[in-house]
Amino acid sequence: MFNRKTLTVSQKIFSKYKTIGEALKNAEHGAKILVEPGMYRESLIIDRNVEIIGKGAPQEVLIYSEHESPIIVQTELATIKGLTIHQRGKYDNLNDYYAIEIPTGSIHIKDCIVRSDVGGGIRIYNKHTAPIINNCLIHDVQGIGMFVTEEATPIIIRGKIYANKENGLLIDKKASGIIEDCEIYHNDFANVWIGSEGDPLIKSCKIYDGKESGIWITERGKGIIDDCVIYGNTYSNVCIVHEGNPIVRKCHIYESSQNGVWVTEGGKGTLQDCEIYRNKYPNVGVTNSGNPMIMSCKIYDGESCGVWVSKKGEGSFSNSEIYNNKASNIDISHEGDPSIEGCTIYRSMQSGIWVSLKGYGTIENCKIYSNTYSNVGITHEGSPIIRASHIYDGAQNGIWIKEKGRGVIEKSYIYNNIFANVKIVTEGDPVIRSCHIYNGKESGVWVEERGLGIIEGCHIYGHMYTNAGAAQGANPIFKNCRIYEGKQHGVWVTESGLGIFIDCEIYRHRFSNVAIADKANPVIEGCHLYEAEQNGVWVKEGGLGLIENCQIHHNGYQNVKIMSEGNPLIRSCDVHHAKNWGIWATEKGSGTIENCRLYSNEKDNIIISEDSKTKIIGEKSEIISLKFEKFLNELDNLIGMNNVKEQIKRMIHYIQKFGPDTKLKAEHTVFYGNSGTGKNTIAGLLGNLYKTMGVLEKGHIVKVSREELGSLSIDTTAEKMKQKMNEAMGGILLIDEISSFEHKETPNNIELEALNVLLRELKDKESKFIVIIAGSEEEIKKFFFLNPRWNSLFSRHFHFQEYTPFELMEISERLLYKKGYTIDASAYNFLLSYYIQKYENRNSHFENAAFARYIGEQAMKSVDCRLAKSLSTEHVSPIEKVVTFLDLQSVCREEE
Repeated sequence: MFNRKTLTVSQKIFSKYKTIGEALKNAEHGAKILVEPGMYRESLIIDRNVEIIGKGAPQEVLIYSEHESPIIVQTELATIKGLTIHQRGKYDNLNDYYAIEIPTGSIHIKDCIVRSDVGGGIRIYNKHTAPIINNCLIHDVQGIGMFVTEEATPIIIRGKIYANKENGLLIDKKASGIIEDCEIYHNDFANVWIGSEGDPLIKSCKIYDGKESGIWITERGKGIIDDCVIYGNTYSNVCIVHEGNPIVRKCHIYESSQNGVWVTEGGKGTLQDCEIYRNKYPNVGVTNSGNPMIMSCKIYDGESCGVWVSKKGEGSFSNSEIYNNKASNIDISHEGDPSIEGCTIYRSMQSGIWVSLKGYGTIENCKIYSNTYSNVGITHEGSPIIRASHIYDGAQNGIWIKEKGRGVIEKSYIYNNIFANVKIVTEGDPVIRSCHIYNGKESGVWVEERGLGIIEGCHIYGHMYTNAGAAQGANPIFKNCRIYEGKQHGVWVTESGLGIFIDCEIYRHRFSNVAIADKANPVIEGCHLYEAEQNGVWVKEGGLGLIENCQIHHNGYQNVKIMSEGNPLIRSCDVHHAKNWGIWATEKGSGTIENCRLYSNEKDNIIISEDSKTKIIGEKSEIISLKFEKFLNELDNLIGMNNVKEQIKRMIHYIQKFGPDTKLKAEHTVFYGNSGTGKNTIAGLLGNLYKTMGVLEKGHIVKVSREELGSLSIDTTAEKMKQKMNEAMGGILLIDEISSFEHKETPNNIELEALNVLLRELKDKESKFIVIIAGSEEEIKKFFFLNPRWNSLFSRHFHFQEYTPFELMEISERLLYKKGYTIDASAYNFLLSYYIQKYENRNSHFENAAFARYIGEQAMKSVDCRLAKSLSTEHVSPIEKVVTFLDLQSVCREEE
């Protein structure tokens, strides 16, 4: 047991111990040394477990030394309390001397003041050295306030470390420890410096007003900075460099004269649940291969950018709010390449995200809105990826791409911006695909001043100005887009604009679906233009353009109107069911109408005024006879299959011109396509069409499959096949899934026998029926390879493409509407995304239309169950059958 004897040190004349050193020399382990007020010039070596306690305020009990450290610890346990320790003197090397040296043990220093005129405050070093420094003031030190090194693990609580000439707190060489509830401020170097694998826990501290950085982490320094307030430092509040990798969480980081957080030169780090705001430079800056992770933070009210990533900086920003910064909320340049996911980016005084000077970045699942300039700006070869984000309510453009800006914007929703939702100028060249672009206050996608870009698979609708337009030499490509229900024109190409519109649906606009003026010269190819309140195509004021292989129908005025020196080339189009004329050329409008089909327009199919020089060339731009109209209408009503539709229309044109005298040998047909791509539907339509043409007597379909022959013997196979052929006389014999027939020369091979019988009979029954074989492209090629004699019989080939996600969506929608159901916006967007995912991951067994119909049927069942339950429990009257997000979510989850 320790001797608890108390020794008193006093400078009074009758005191037994006038120096602490003398008392210490006579103290046993466990003794208490009370030090009365006074100035004690001593250099103490604490080599035993004692308590040294000042009587009175710490300022009244002063221990100082002129040449050596006032206190050196050489014991495992001891306590120093209520003293001022002051190192005086002048030395050349400031860091060689510290007021308190702690190379060992777990001394407890409490309620003390530490100063040094020439060196550092406290140095703690060596493994297993674990002192407790409690409620101490360390200030006005000429070197480092507190230096923790060589694997030491102190606990520093409720202290103040300030006004020191170097760092306030320096931790390096694998030292760690806990620093809690301290104030560290106004130091000349970094208030806190962590390096060389230092790894402290700094918790609930205030770190402020440093003359350099607040916290500087370098050389693989780590540490956890938790629930701290870090502010007002002259350099960055937090600076992470040279593979520094701290965790900073639940901190407030603000009002630095430079950056809030600066990560550079290979720095890393994780910042979580922090608020970073009101810093003079970017709130967060990442450069030179810096790569931090920033999660669930608020980054706001910056005097500059919210986040700046440049010079090959990277970084991951997730689930954060970035808002109200005076420059852009996020600025990416000079090969910066951050990942930004699940963030909310809004109310910047400039752009929400600005990508320039070869900046990159991936922005995913973000909300970007209500920024003063464009929500997203891309310029000077910036090339980000923006995916599955909402970009809306911008005070200018939703996305502005200019000066060779590029990038990929996909599966995003861009809407309700004051200027164009998407504007592309000065050689901007993005790829925009599978986006919904809608309800803008001006245009949907507007391209001018030599802008480029590929816009693919997008829905563009509901804009106050034109949905899509090009001017001033712009030349974008719109492919497989749906452009609809705009308040003005659907597509407006003017002022020498160009552009290519391929396989788009353009419909239901208040003005014209496509308007071309002022020497513009676009290409409109394979598009479907219908149900405009005015014209389907309107060409005027010297407008040009090529309109080819398009369906133009059911428009409110003319399907095509050409006036005031407009001069388009309209080739191989179907122009039908206009409320007025099919084509009207007037007021010096000209043009060339070549190989078009004009029919069923309410007034004349074509009107050419006296002042027009319109030419009708080719095969008389034939007016389709009435007996084929129902087939054309049926074709037009089918979803997708544009290439197949076009082939059939060419057949109609050919038969009308030359009659049904063509040898049917040339009409035996191959259908290439996977399951569910419409092969059976087209086979039935062809049968009826051939009957109408007079090519076939009946036009019915007889199917034969391997299953029908599989139970037969070799002796009866020939008779069964002959029976099928007799049934098919005057119609079509359809052999589906041709790959199921065995082709090998083996005894008793009934499938091969069936094919041989058919091959012999085809020559004898020429012109009496047509054979269609169907299967995937790979299967058909294999069949012809194994049966080369069949090649010469099949000269007509139809290729059935798989339905796109938008076409699958239309199949489901049409089924729902037919049965009296509707689908709300959130459900529509969810199902479209689901189809996109399925389409991208499809294999050869993907069921296409059958799958879309199945989803529609299951969605109806889900609605019926929900409504039945609601009616039985709430006794309410029947309500509209609306498919909701939850209905589809349950259906799609079951399908997975």
